[in-house]
Amino acid sequence: MQNGHNDPWAKLVGGMFVQQAVQYDLLQNILYQEAKKLAGEFMARRAGHYIREAESDDEKWSDLSLQVKMFRGTVVIHWRKRQWYKSTKTNKRTMIANHLKRAGVGKSYLKTLKAAAKSWEQEEVLSLEETFEQIRTTSSGLSRAKKHLTKLASQIGQTVPNDFIQRNQEESAQVTLERIQNLTTILQGKLWPNARQEDMDVGFVPIIDEQSGVSRQVDSAAANAAIREVVASIHKLSGILYQF
Repeated sequence: MQNGHNDPWAKLVGGMFVQQAVQYDLLQNILYQEAKKLAGEFMARRAGHYIREAESDDEKWSDLSLQVKMFRGTVVIHWRKRQWYKSTKTNKRTMIANHLKRAGVGKSYLKTLKAAAKSWEQEEVLSLEETFEQIRTTSSGLSRAKKHLTKLASQIGQTVPNDFIQRNQEESAQVTLERIQNLTTILQGKLWPNARQEDMDVGFVPIIDEQSGVSRQVDSAAANAAIREVVASIHKLSGILYQF
């Protein structure tokens, strides 16, 4: 197979690599948003337990917190524990947060969390960590798959053409449809990262996320309706083009 930017077959194969890479990134973003949501809910449930003097009501005080971030394309979830000490300068209690370390054969958080969590939160914390470990494992698997995809492209001498997106009139209609559909999904995730699909489907559309880069003055319901129309058109067109 001749591999050049002007070779239609090379462009199609390059398009396949692009599509798969987009899918991996999209799935990583879904995992990241889910981890952030769970961490946020965990911390929100502890807001009512925060007391100035921890000793006054130890059973209602949690020293655990969470950090969720993307690092080199992979979802990273850290448990942290607050440590308190009295400042020698101000004679006031001060707090610092340190990452908990994984322990045991499988380098799991479970052993350290059993020691760090209070009795009233043990069951919730350990159950949540099981979900987080599934997210970490899935995210790592996706990251490895994307690396293998890049390695495969290199091994077969396939490079994604730089002008693939600009000159998409040369790609197949099916690839174009898939790419547009992927972009609509990514757009929805950017505009409403924490929205539940079942709520969106019945018209309960939240305000556009302030970190999306889009003005929050934009009508959320109208934007959601427009995207849904695009998705419906894609499905309709796909059915017409590929029914035979």
